[in-house]
Amino acid sequence: MSGHRLPRHRRRLRPRRPLRHPVLVSMVALGLVAALGTIGSGVAASAAERHHKKHEQHALHPRPGGRQNQQGQRPRASTMTRTPSAAASAAPSAATGAVCGGMTNVKSVNVSHVIWIVLENRSYNQVMGAPYISSLAARCGVATNYHNISHPSLPNYIAMTSGRAMGQLPRTDCGGSVCAVPGPSIFTQTSSWRVFAESMPGPCVRHDAPPYVVHHTAAPFYTAVRNCSANDLPLTALNLAALPRFTLIVPDVRHDMHENTSSVSAGDRWLRAHLGAILASRAYRTGSTVVFVTWDEGGMPRHTRICATNTTDQGCHVALLVMSPYLRPGTRWTGLANHYSLLQATEHLLGLPYLGLGASAPSIRAAFRV
Repeated sequence: MSGHRLPRHRRRLRPRRPLRHPVLVSMVALGLVAALGTIGSGVAASAAERHHKKHEQHALHPRPGGRQNQQGQRPRASTMTRTPSAAASAAPSAATGAVCGGMTNVKSVNVSHVIWIVLENRSYNQVMGAPYISSLAARCGVATNYHNISHPSLPNYIAMTSGRAMGQLPRTDCGGSVCAVPGPSIFTQTSSWRVFAESMPGPCVRHDAPPYVVHHTAAPFYTAVRNCSANDLPLTALNLAALPRFTLIVPDVRHDMHENTSSVSAGDRWLRAHLGAILASRAYRTGSTVVFVTWDEGGMPRHTRICATNTTDQGCHVALLVMSPYLRPGTRWTGLANHYSLLQATEHLLGLPYLGLGASAPSIRAAFRV
């Protein structure tokens, strides 16, 4: 039996010899090092991500007891300092198409720029069915009981920029040229301002040059405005990367919805292009800019010149749209308001004292977080 070989399945397996080839040994060692390095990097990245998220949450929701405005004092334009991570985290996402609401969790509003876009001669019920305008009302905010001050156009532009009462306002549009309006205005209050007028042939043109009309620009009428040529400019000069504190934008008569020269659809398309660019800008999306859109006066029929609190005349009822990252989307304010309320909100945002009837106007500030 000793001469016979064991069956294959009964044979004792010999242990494999250690891997001795130097090249193969090196390759195995390098593979192990690389694998360990990858695991270590993943752990470090995960820890860094958790650390970053912790700091973003702390910036967006600071601990109680931070510095607050004192009760009863006028707020300054800047009431809160946000870290870059907080601003980036809170800013609306271009991918989601959010226009308003991206910063509703931020407790204090910090605005450096206010933009007005003023269109012409259409009442609330004449414009709210327009596609872009209705989408803004749904995605941002609208005042549904908002009123112009008087008729025709110029008295409203002067009232909303100065707070002057009815008896101090021009009664006409001054016949296509400038008539003098003394006293202060938001243009003399703020440290920087611009009027951007579509189709104006040069700076501070003080007469009509159709399709540009001067009585829609307000600034050239004030005798106290000394730097009109540097600040009242064609719309093509608008630079969204270098906004002043206060901006008034007016389309020309082909696009302003004026009942005699334009249509609601033409103005709605113009808004989609020009306001759309503003709402996509960094100045807006980082929370430093609030935008208001309104109409100088309501459309026909008009039965009275006394409009500020008139809730029955269609010619006195216009829309006010509010766009702000701090605003809850779909906000609808039904309280009485008018152009003086808009002036008050703007001065409040910019830390300015109230002018004229802006001081006593019905407030829209709480409703729209302005």
